[in-house]
Amino acid sequence: MGVLDSNTAKWLPLDLSGGRPTIDWVHHEIHEGDHFTVSHVKAMDTVTAHTMTITAPASSVGYIHLVVETELTAAGNWVFTEAPEASAGSALTVYNNKRNSTTTSGTVIYAGAVVWTSAGTNIETHYIGANNPASKLGGGADTREEYILKPSTMYGVRVLNNAATCYSVINAHFYVA
Repeated sequence: MGVLDSNTAKWLPLDLSGGRPTIDWVHHEIHEGDHFTVSHVKAMDTVTAHTMTITAPASSVGYIHLVVETELTAAGNWVFTEAPEASAGSALTVYNNKRNSTTTSGTVIYAGAVVWTSAGTNIETHYIGANNPASKLGGGADTREEYILKPSTMYGVRVLNNAATCYSVINAHFYVA
């Protein structure tokens, strides 16, 4: 009997060494059509912020398991907050990573919040690079840096650069389970 299904016809074949190939849970969620990506790029100067707000849906559709990564072509920092006070900004398109799936995420995601009047609960802060605008600096994340979002709650990502004009990108990867 298999771990997930007693029908041995559904089991993956053994490889040449006798092991059974497996995939991790996030990869499984992509195959199921429940994994999503949103990305936004912004040209920045020293007086603007690059922001993204993500509002989790009600728990009846499942919980959002979120990983955020940012990149910045100059030195700076980014902050991840829970329940910030922010205006909506411009709606972003959320893509299902299983490109032939019609499943939607149920999240509301905006870039460029016009007003960020309160920091909310500061969950995480990252500093990116030294103050060297000629360097291409960035940050990355993986599933060990995942947050499971509270239902019906807004979250914010805010990127600030320290010196020169630059470009910033915010990528959010998440699945619903």
